[in-house]
Amino acid sequence: MGRHGRALAPRHGGPGRASRRSPWRLHDDPAIPDSVLDGGRLGPVEVLAASVRGSSHRHYGSRREDAVAVAELDDRYIVAAVADGVGSTRDSHEASHRAVQHLIRVITTQVTSRDTPSLGGLRTAFDQVNAAIEKLDTGAATTLTAVVLDTVNPDGQGHTYHLAQLGDSPAAVLANGRFRRLFTDEPDGAVHSTTTHALPGSDLSALQLATGTLRVGESLFLASDGIANLWEADDVQEYLAPRWAEPPSGVNFLTQLQLRRKSFDDDRSVVAIWVPHRRTQRPPLIPGTEFNVDHYFRNGSCLSAGRIGDLEVRAASSRGTRSPAGARRDVARLAAFGDYVAGAVTRTTSTPEATAGAGDGHHFAVEFLRELATRPPEEPIEYRIASTLRETTQRMAKIFRNLHTVEMSALIVGPRPDSGELTYWALTCGEQPVHAAGHAIHGLDQMDTGAVDIDQLEGRWGTLADPVHLQRGPVRPGEALLATTGITGDGLGERIGGAAVSGAPLGPVEFYHQVAAGNDTESAAVAMWLDQEWGR
Repeated sequence: MGRHGRALAPRHGGPGRASRRSPWRLHDDPAIPDSVLDGGRLGPVEVLAASVRGSSHRHYGSRREDAVAVAELDDRYIVAAVADGVGSTRDSHEASHRAVQHLIRVITTQVTSRDTPSLGGLRTAFDQVNAAIEKLDTGAATTLTAVVLDTVNPDGQGHTYHLAQLGDSPAAVLANGRFRRLFTDEPDGAVHSTTTHALPGSDLSALQLATGTLRVGESLFLASDGIANLWEADDVQEYLAPRWAEPPSGVNFLTQLQLRRKSFDDDRSVVAIWVPHRRTQRPPLIPGTEFNVDHYFRNGSCLSAGRIGDLEVRAASSRGTRSPAGARRDVARLAAFGDYVAGAVTRTTSTPEATAGAGDGHHFAVEFLRELATRPPEEPIEYRIASTLRETTQRMAKIFRNLHTVEMSALIVGPRPDSGELTYWALTCGEQPVHAAGHAIHGLDQMDTGAVDIDQLEGRWGTLADPVHLQRGPVRPGEALLATTGITGDGLGERIGGAAVSGAPLGPVEFYHQVAAGNDTESAAVAMWLDQEWGR
C-alpha cells in the first residue's frame, strides 16, 4: 500500500513501557471502560472510587477484572464495594461487576424496607450475591469487600460502619501515615492457604465481619490486592499516605492510583471514604435505586485509550462537579474490529414522565459499537455503519421506552476499501459536530451509503435525534479528529489539535483531565490522531 494505505496493525512495547503515547491495547468489549472514577459527598462524608486496568491487561488487550461501586441510601447511608475477579476463571470480569452492583441493589432493598444496616444485613447481602454469581454458571469467581456507613453522627463519637470481606481485597484505615488492615488474610481459626477465597462458594465460612467508627480526620479504604499489596512497601506508603490523608481531586486520585512499580501489573481498585476537616466541591452521590445488575458501569466518569499502529485513540466522559444525582447522560466508548477502530459519543434524555433512565442511553453507544464490530467483514464499511445505526436504533427504541432522544457522534477510522487510503467516517445524529484539527467537518462529503439510504433514517424512530449525516475524508498526520458533547468553548479542540501537530499527544489521564476541566456538568469526548511520523 502507499503512504496512507498501511493497515492499523497493533504496535506495542512491553507492559511497563513509559511513554506519553499510550501503549494500551483496546479490548473487545466497549461496555467495560479501561478506567472508571466515581464519588461524591453525603453530609460531612466524602467518597472517591476508582478502578483502573492493570498494565498487563493493557498490554495484552484483556478486560479489567476489578470492579467498584458506591451509592447513597435514604439520604443517610453510604454503601460501597470493591471486587476482584479471580484471574484464573473464565468471565471473572462479569463476576466482579455483577457482585458490586448486586450487593448495592440488595442493601438498597433492605434500607428501603426500613431495615437498619447491620452485620446481619451484610451477611444476608453476601448470601444473595453468592447465589447470583453461582447462577452465571460460567465458573467465574470474584472476591468482594463492602461497607455500609452511617453519615449521621448523633452523639459526636464518629460515624458507625459495618464491614464485610471475603477474599484478599482488604479493608484498611489510614492513620499516622500508615495503612492498617482491619482483617487478617485468613478468618479466625482458618488454616493458612494460598487459595483465594471467592464467590461463589458452598458456604461463607471465610466471610469476615466487623463494626467500627470513622471520626473527623480519619479515612477508610477498600482495595483490590493490585494496589493493597503495593502500599505495603514503605516508600509507597510514604508516597500515598500524605496524598490520601485528605480527599484529593478525582484526576489526582486516578493518577496516584497508577503509580509505577515493576512487577505490580494487576488491576487496581480503591474506594476511599473520608470525614475531612475541610469540605471540597463534590457532586451528590448516586442513589442505590439507580443501580442495575445488568450494567457494567454507567454512573461516574470513564476513560479508555489505546494506540493501534500509528493511530492514538481516546474516549473520556466526566460526570462533572455539579451534576445532579442519577445515571449519566453523556457517554464515550471505543471499540476495535479488524482493520478499523471506532469511537462513539452519545447524549441521552428521558421522556418527561420518566423518573429515571437517561443513563440507559449508555447502552446505545455500547450496542452501536458492538453491532458494528460483529457485522460481516465483507460488507462495505458504509453499509455496515448505516445498517448498524438502523438496527441499534430499532432495538433501543423497543427496550428502553423511557428514552426520548439520543444524540450521537461517531468516528470510524480504517482503510478505504477502494483505495486503501486511511480514511475517517464521521457519523452525526443531532446537532453535535465532529471536528478535524478544531474545524467542523459536519456536512462535508455527504456520501451514498449503498443499500441503506442514510437519509431514510431521519425521523424514523423517536430515540434518534435529527438530522443524521455520514461523511468521510482522509486522515492526515498531525490532524486530530474530535467528537464531543457537553464541552463548552473551543479549548479542547485547540489543545487536542495542538498536541497532535506538535507530535506530543495527550496521555490518557491528561485527556480525561482536559475533558473534565472547566465543565461543571457532564461532558464526553472521543479523539483520534495519527503520529506525525506516519508514512515517513
